[in-house]
Amino acid sequence: MTVTPATTWSPELARGAIQLRPDLLLVRAPDGSGRLLDLAGSFHAVDPIAAELLVGLSRGGRTEAVRATARRYRVPEQQVAADLDALLTELPPGIGTGGAARRGGRVDPLVVAVLSLLRRVGHPRLRTWLLLAAARVCFATAGWSRTLRWWTSLPLRGRPGGGSAAEIDRRVRRSATGSVLGHTCKERAVVCLAEARTAGLPAAVVLGLSCYPLATHTWCLSDDDVVLGDLPDLCDAFQPVARYR
Repeated sequence: MTVTPATTWSPELARGAIQLRPDLLLVRAPDGSGRLLDLAGSFHAVDPIAAELLVGLSRGGRTEAVRATARRYRVPEQQVAADLDALLTELPPGIGTGGAARRGGRVDPLVVAVLSLLRRVGHPRLRTWLLLAAARVCFATAGWSRTLRWWTSLPLRGRPGGGSAAEIDRRVRRSATGSVLGHTCKERAVVCLAEARTAGLPAAVVLGLSCYPLATHTWCLSDDDVVLGDLPDLCDAFQPVARYR
């Protein structure tokens, strides 16, 4: 996976992926079209010209994006500007208004402190249940980007009894399967990240994309490429587009 370095807190993006705003990624498909991933829950497919406009908007701003597209396709700038306005009305708001997720917020240190306390619960199964419940609350109240910022802030500790990668994988999957809450892949992924860091195992949360059909999947991956909390064969069906550390 080819990644681009982050100067502020942001995911490591695969080649062809662009962050339009904290919870919105644009990924170019092999045919030049785009897949717009609104990580609040909606996904969109856009044609190659629309994808080019969105890339230009994120990199050079509206004026430059319109000018470059008009010059390339030899059409009036007014027509391109009107098409861009029409496109943006059909897509999630905030495109072109900001980039990476920012640090800060008074509540952020408090949430990270609470998660750190939950990691100290001695009974492994109880700890996993509590972390899964906390993950559900985080995603439901704060969304994707802020939740990932909280959970990736948990330090690597190497606590005795933290468990091996195989133990963490087995415990999180069993706890999630046996829960009445019906935990999602993203909740399992951040809990595996927290448990791995408790055990001193470096890991990341991976966001994967399937272009055909359009779908996403999330899993935890250790630094030695072991999938945690999920089925490796299922994860292999998705192209990694972002990693969160």
